[in-house]
Amino acid sequence: MEKQAEKNTELFTIENYNKATKVIFERLYEISKLRDGETIEGRIKHADLKLYIYSHFFDYNPTENQDWGEIAVQDIVNFEYIENFYKHIIEHLKKMFLVRDNYLYGSYLEFRKKGYIEFSFQKKQGENPNYFKPMEELTTLEKKVVVEKVKAELKMPDHDELEKTILQKIYEYESMYNKSIFYNELAFRVINFFNPSIEKFNSISDIGRSKEYSNLTEVKELLKNTVLNLYRKLLLYYDEQFTNKIDLTTRGRTYLSEGKIDIEEEEKIPSVKTIKLLHITDLHFGSSEDAGVDNKDRMEDTSGIKQANVPSFLNAVRAEINPETFLIVSGDLTTKNEDAGFIEAKTFLNSIGILNKKTYLVPGNHDYSKKENEVLAFASFKYYFDDFHNPLHMNKYIINHDLKLFIYGFTSVHLHKVGDEVHEVIYVHTNELQDLKILHEELSDKYPDFNNYLKVAVVHHNMTDHPSIEFKKYSQAVNTFNFKHTLMKLGFTAVFSGHKHDPLVERQELFIQDFKGKLLFVSGGSLFGNSYGRPNSFQIVDIKTDINTNQVYSVEVNHFEKNPMGEFVKKPSPLVIPF
Repeated sequence: MEKQAEKNTELFTIENYNKATKVIFERLYEISKLRDGETIEGRIKHADLKLYIYSHFFDYNPTENQDWGEIAVQDIVNFEYIENFYKHIIEHLKKMFLVRDNYLYGSYLEFRKKGYIEFSFQKKQGENPNYFKPMEELTTLEKKVVVEKVKAELKMPDHDELEKTILQKIYEYESMYNKSIFYNELAFRVINFFNPSIEKFNSISDIGRSKEYSNLTEVKELLKNTVLNLYRKLLLYYDEQFTNKIDLTTRGRTYLSEGKIDIEEEEKIPSVKTIKLLHITDLHFGSSEDAGVDNKDRMEDTSGIKQANVPSFLNAVRAEINPETFLIVSGDLTTKNEDAGFIEAKTFLNSIGILNKKTYLVPGNHDYSKKENEVLAFASFKYYFDDFHNPLHMNKYIINHDLKLFIYGFTSVHLHKVGDEVHEVIYVHTNELQDLKILHEELSDKYPDFNNYLKVAVVHHNMTDHPSIEFKKYSQAVNTFNFKHTLMKLGFTAVFSGHKHDPLVERQELFIQDFKGKLLFVSGGSLFGNSYGRPNSFQIVDIKTDINTNQVYSVEVNHFEKNPMGEFVKKPSPLVIPF
């Protein structure tokens, strides 16, 4: 070991820095790949890289699975030399934006895009990394002087050209990757378009850390203001508050394809209002055997065992709702269509704190009697929920003229005799759809701007394919196309449902000859019932619309799940669907 210690007098040289860089890059390159032309996959432990460098310079053959820390016991002097040697190399390579620590696992090193591409080129050309040069021997003061001499300014175009370029870059990214672009990625691409020299960087943050440009702060401020201005002009949608994602609007695409749109001054700054909907489904009250417990042995009473669901729900929801919140309950309020279940459900609904006039219920397949004919099957539901809006009520809809909101619901389970058996068949009756068309025409005549109202539908069963597979006769809705087509033509935005006990949000579009429509399907998980391995859950949906035109900007679905401690917890980020 004494011989190895002597070698270290010549370890800290530019030549050895570059040799060590090659060792590091070779190891990284073996396990790395470039995905989608953007993201580098693959990382390796700093400790393993130090062991590779130690082996390279001291002709050492490590045993299988040997740990870098073991070298400290065998050769503490050279261990410390390599620690300092490696630290100097990595710090330098990081400053050149070639490598970085993995953002989740700080003990791992990974390539940056620039480092991966440059080393790929060097390998093809048979060249070795040469990132350490005599300038490294300059003093800190000398380096600072050199950097300040070459400090440059980023170039940016005039206002109109900048707006067009921003929209073009959003369009290019969407077309290539079929997803929204994040603000920071957009900003980098726009700056790079006008300043090809920043290609060596990977992000806006990298440019800032380099301190090579004197006006980066001003450029970032200009870009932010321009993006916000385009948002106010309705040319793009920018979710600045939550996800930082950006999407082109239909108006923005028109701008790109047909040229500049003349926008009246009063249109430039729309006022946005938020309509808040609390969506719960599949409550399954009234059964001591079922609610929230996987009771395979059918014990008669599990009330002393199961978690206190209602207080947990109320604690979570009361912190989120306000006096303007509407409540949507998409069926299966009971488990067995028993009086006890209806009484419990009604007591629970009254405890939430949302007025009956702002609550809409629909019955589910657990809320009717198979023993009765279809006319009498929902008698208990009608009796107990007569003071709530529902499809069986005299007033089948909610209409709020202040918020320009319309809520309408359907019955989706029907009894049909097949041979000697009576079966549930899932569909929305043609008569119900026809009643909606007639009502829509009447309201359009009565209220001139009714066509611009936000329209929401409620139904128990899923009117679109669902990932949950069920082998059961008549388990799928049979007239979904007619249902979707009718709602799209009448201008509905969303349909709320339950039944599967599995939350799902899906937006569908329909193209028929000269007709084009879209509809958002929001299916909720079971609030208190058996959730078949999935957590009990509910949703709060914020629909953001223009206060003047009532145009929908976005639908934000906030998901709450019950954790193992029985608490309903809000997921960190909402699902944001731009319109």
